[in-house]
Amino acid sequence: DIDSKLERVYIIDKTGRIQKFSLEGKIQEVWNLPEFDQGYPTGISVNPVTSEVYVADTHEHRVLKFSREGEVVFEFGTNGEEPGQFVFPTDIAFGPDGILYVSEYGGNDRVQAFSSDGEFLFTFGEFGYEDGQFNRPQSIVFDHDKNELIIADSCNHRIVFTDDKGNWLRSIGSASINPGQLSYPYCVVLQDDGSLLISEFGNNRVQHLSRDGESLGIYGTLGYETGEVKLPWSIAGDEKRLYILDSGNNRVQAIKRP
Repeated sequence: DIDSKLERVYIIDKTGRIQKFSLEGKIQEVWNLPEFDQGYPTGISVNPVTSEVYVADTHEHRVLKFSREGEVVFEFGTNGEEPGQFVFPTDIAFGPDGILYVSEYGGNDRVQAFSSDGEFLFTFGEFGYEDGQFNRPQSIVFDHDKNELIIADSCNHRIVFTDDKGNWLRSIGSASINPGQLSYPYCVVLQDDGSLLISEFGNNRVQHLSRDGESLGIYGTLGYETGEVKLPWSIAGDEKRLYILDSGNNRVQAIKRP
């Protein structure tokens, strides 16, 4: 994720650490995760108000909050299927009134909402393929202008829109390689104009979509040269750049943001 105010790029990799870079890619600092014996996190989100860093600590079944200086100051969640527990949390989004939305998969396949201090509020969704169901919700972002939560429902190959209480509104996308269709959308980024940028793990590309699912542009093909990507897991952007976590090539690409 990006902290535009402090001009930082945060990246998690499979060494049990968070690396902090400048926007130009210069390494600044390394933070070690407290534990990673069961596996590694897949989600990192910067609070746009406080610049604190939240980590969906996927295989440790919890959410961690780091200070700007890299100290763990707060955590919540345990392994389980009850409200307030997690099975493989994937991402955190910041909603109205300090609400934290947390997506998860592995049987729960739902989104839970918490207060800013980790108190459980409500949950919605279950495993499945129909409206109101999810199959690995991998990435979430909250649109404060429209009061909508946007969910990359990755293994259903679609983007889902709900209101702030989790009520289903609509979805866009279906499984294919054609423009406007998706293959394992692993990350969704909201543009200032309301359009969406989607990293497609299965199609090896980043796609620019309108809110009604029209393809506005595609970046990338499978490969390791400049302009090519392999298994792009995540994306994040500031006003000028889009950063692509080009996971299969063990690098980050920065391109001009649409």
